[in-house]
Amino acid sequence: MPCLNCQCTDVKINKALQLFVCQNCNLIQVSRIFEHRQNNPISREMIDLNLLCSEFNIEVEEDVKKILRTSYVHLLYSRYTMQELSVAALYLHQRLNKEHPNLLRYCKFFGLRQRRVKRIVKRLESHFEVDTMYTLQEAEDLCEKQNFDCFNIIKQIANVMTLDKHTIAGCIYYGTDLSLAKVANFFNISTETVYRANGKIKEMIE
Repeated sequence: MPCLNCQCTDVKINKALQLFVCQNCNLIQVSRIFEHRQNNPISREMIDLNLLCSEFNIEVEEDVKKILRTSYVHLLYSRYTMQELSVAALYLHQRLNKEHPNLLRYCKFFGLRQRRVKRIVKRLESHFEVDTMYTLQEAEDLCEKQNFDCFNIIKQIANVMTLDKHTIAGCIYYGTDLSLAKVANFFNISTETVYRANGKIKEMIE
């Protein structure tokens, strides 16, 4: 099976991508997409997801594939590209696992408009009933992982308010030097939402 570009015969499966790649020129053999172990065709909708996960060294788990298939078949296949759906599926999967993915970086990888992907995420959150509540321990873990020096504020607020993502975002904006836009992008919410949450935090603390 020679490479489609340089005709080199050293074409091997890349396990991370689950795609055939030329070892000479590194061209992905898009027209020859097969599962290495089972010799079954990889469905077209998984190509962009595999590329995205490979770029950011993320394992392609079965759960994220399920989210992508669900969004493709039942929700948004006619409105959005597979790249947009792949980014949204991976982002949601990581959110469900209490991770904090960088949606902007994922969008930039494919050259996507973040606003369009956010629309998909919002619909998927509703469909999958994403839990946006934090325990105090989860909030502390988040602050430690992301170097947000504001956990004392969150502990204060936890006595009087539930710790949903809007409240956490407000605490981070109130207690750190991060810009409104950066906090909003981190939690995939609007700057107006962060600003309103920040106002509530001020009322409680000051």
